[in-house]
Amino acid sequence: MKITIIIYFRSFRKVKNYFPKLSSNVKNNISELRIIFENLVVTLRISQNLIWSSVLLLLLLLLLLLLLLLPLLLLLLLLLLLLLLLLLLLLLLLLLLLLLLLLLLLLLLLLLRLLLMMMMLMMLLLQQQQQLLLLLLLQLLLLLLLLLLLLLLLLLQLLLLLLLLLLLLLLLLLLLQLLLLLLLLLVLLLLLPLLLLLLLLLLLLLLLLLLLLLLLLLLLLLLLLLLLLLLLLLLLLLQLLLLLLLLLLLLLILLLLLLLLLLLLLLLLLLQLLLLLLLLLLLLLLLLLLLRLLFFPSIKFPPVLRLKMKLSLQRIRVISFVLYVFLVGRVSGQLNLQSIFCKSVCVFKA
Repeated sequence: MKITIIIYFRSFRKVKNYFPKLSSNVKNNISELRIIFENLVVTLRISQNLIWSSVLLLLLLLLLLLLLLLPLLLLLLLLLLLLLLLLLLLLLLLLLLLLLLLLLLLLLLLLLRLLLMMMMLMMLLLQQQQQLLLLLLLQLLLLLLLLLLLLLLLLLQLLLLLLLLLLLLLLLLLLLQLLLLLLLLLVLLLLLPLLLLLLLLLLLLLLLLLLLLLLLLLLLLLLLLLLLLLLLLLLLLLQLLLLLLLLLLLLLILLLLLLLLLLLLLLLLLLQLLLLLLLLLLLLLLLLLLLRLLFFPSIKFPPVLRLKMKLSLQRIRVISFVLYVFLVGRVSGQLNLQSIFCKSVCVFKA
C-alpha cells in the first residue's frame, strides 16, 4: 500500500511537471490530497505497529504460560511413569503371593496326609503296645500340628497382603485418574481461547491446588501402606524361619526313629544268629552222640558227665525254643515279651 501511494504521488509530480500552467485551484486540491494521503500512510504505519505489537504480546503470553506449565507437565509425566512402575511391581507381587499361596496349600495337603498316616501308625502301635514309639509319634503329631497352625497363619497373612496390594492398586488407579485429569486440565488451559484464559485461570489454579493436595494425601497413604507391607513381609520371614526350624526338628526326630528301627533290626539279627549258633551246637552234640553210639558203643560216660550233658541239651533246647517263639511272636505281633521271658526263665531254672 505504501509503495502504491508513493507511485501515486510521483505520478502527481510528473503531471505537475508536464502541465506547468495549471490553475491554482487544481494545485491547492493536489496539495490537500497529498496531505490526506500522507496522514493515511501514517495511520497505516501506526496500525501495523499496533498489530505487530499485539501479536508479539500474545506470543509472549503463550510462551510464559508454556514456561509456567512445562514443569507441571514434566512432573505429571514423571508421576505417571512412577505410578506405572509401581503398578507393574504390585502385579508381580500379586503373582508371587498367589504362587506362594498355592505352595502353602500343597504343603497343607501333604501335612494332612502325613497326619493321617501317623494316626494309622499310632493305632498299629497301640495294638502292639510300644510306648517309646508312641511317645515319639505323639511328639511328631504335636510338631505337625504346630506346622499346620503356622501355615494357617501364613495363609492369613498372605491374604492380608493381597488385600493391601489390592488397596494399593486402587489407590494407584485413583492417582492415575487424577493425574490424567490434571493433564486434561492443562491441555484445556493450553487450548482455551486467550480471552477466556485470563478469566478461568484462577479457577483452574484452585483446582490444581486441590488436586495437588489430594495427590499428597494419596502419596502419604501409599507410604503408610508400603510400611505395613514391609512389616508383614518381616513377619513372614520370621515365620518362615520358625517353619524351617520346626522342619529341622521333624527331620531329627525322623532320623531318631530310623535309628531306633535299625537298632531293633540289629537286635533281631543278633537273636537270629544266637538261635543259629545254638542250633548248630545242638546238631554237633547230636552228631557226637550218634558217632559214639555207632562207632564206640562200649564207651560209657560217667553218670555226672551224662547228667551234665542231659542238662546242657535241655537248656539248649529250651533256649532255642524260647528264641524261636520270641522271634516268631515278635514278627507276628501276637505274643508278649514279658510273659515269654518269664516262662523261659522258669523253664531254664527248672
